[in-house]
Amino acid sequence: MIPPNGNDTTTIRSDEMAVIALPELDRFGIALPDDLGNLRTPAGFSVESDNYRLLAHMVSELQQYPLLEVEANAIAHPRPLCAYLLFSTQYDFVAEQTIASHEFIGHNIEHDPILFPAPGPLEWVNQLGWWAPVIEFLRSIGARLRPRSSYPADEWASLLDGLSIRWSQLSPAAKSVVVNLSVLTEGHLISAIAFASGAVTVTEYTHGVLASSVYHYMFGSFLVDNNVHVIDAKLTRAHRERNRDEDDHDEDGDEDLDDDYYGDPADAHRDAFVGIRDWARACQDFLSFFPSDSVQLLVASGENARLEFKSTLRWDIREKKKNDAVTQACMKTIAAFLNSEGGTLVVGVDDAGEPVGIEMDAFENEDKFLLHLFTVAKNSMGADVTALIEASIDLFKGKKVCVVRCKRSLSPVFLKAGQAEDFFIRTGPSSEKLPPSALVRYVADHFKEQS
Repeated sequence: MIPPNGNDTTTIRSDEMAVIALPELDRFGIALPDDLGNLRTPAGFSVESDNYRLLAHMVSELQQYPLLEVEANAIAHPRPLCAYLLFSTQYDFVAEQTIASHEFIGHNIEHDPILFPAPGPLEWVNQLGWWAPVIEFLRSIGARLRPRSSYPADEWASLLDGLSIRWSQLSPAAKSVVVNLSVLTEGHLISAIAFASGAVTVTEYTHGVLASSVYHYMFGSFLVDNNVHVIDAKLTRAHRERNRDEDDHDEDGDEDLDDDYYGDPADAHRDAFVGIRDWARACQDFLSFFPSDSVQLLVASGENARLEFKSTLRWDIREKKKNDAVTQACMKTIAAFLNSEGGTLVVGVDDAGEPVGIEMDAFENEDKFLLHLFTVAKNSMGADVTALIEASIDLFKGKKVCVVRCKRSLSPVFLKAGQAEDFFIRTGPSSEKLPPSALVRYVADHFKEQS
């Protein structure tokens, strides 16, 4: 690290920034225009990586702003949530952090908004619905969600222990995501850890955070007060602009805006949703450049209602031969995820969380593996399900694994078993076949919102 020198601010054109090769083998940096040198973090660390695509993505994000203010070779303004800010936090804060995990969690969780639900019983019930994915995440780490004032001492200790362990398992990049999201959302630490762990999606995270905010439509109205610190007044800036009218000006045409104003709840909800979602998407983009970290986090969380491991796709390890029953077991898990709340199947990892590798399946290449996976899914569950499944090959402890992410289906998905068709759902960390009597009730309840 080279300490920043001086406080002179220079304005540069963002389209003149460029990713360059550094003298070190397989290392890249970002050159600033006008012979200013290379880009640095606010603390003076050189922005460099062996991942060219990460730096190219960083430059691309910054180029949404034609002009940038640079101070000591660091971006001073604007500084939105983007790969540059996340990278800077990773090196300036996370890498330098010496505070213990338990102490960090204990200090920052006390005022997490999710621990302070709305006082009205109806609003709280609604909030619990939006928080369901986070609640499931807490269960997976041995904790429960309660209002802060209702926690027994042993359950509070379990919450701190579970979150501390999960925080310690996060990569530096994922920790940077947690730090930035929790600051921007006024303390949503639990949801941020769940998101960075891959336990909740962008949309689930956004809804969960918004459900704790006065901007959520369930509260019917909202009041923005310049003296009240609510979930980021920046999110309503566009909304404020849209609500300016002739009453906002005095007779001379000058602006005469009140500090307090009421806005349309639907507009406020939409603006806040888009703002939080964009933050989460920026973080998701950043984490995509560290894929092995995300797989490690998935495996570390252990099998649960939304995560299952399979050693192979078609190879019977005991019999040492291909076995259609092994493939059918994978399809059963996928069908159960589709018929429940969605989930992730990791092929190439055994029940103990140890890598086996899809190399065991002996396909010619990765494309052949993925083609076989989707062909079997299409033939056994119908062509429509392929749109609900995303699969990618990644590395886990030196072995190739396949991560299959399944969305929740809007209609029942049946799995062919010979001449019959079976219906599976997730029950805890396993997939359960429903008998006809239970199937009728489940379909009526689970898919009623889509009917």
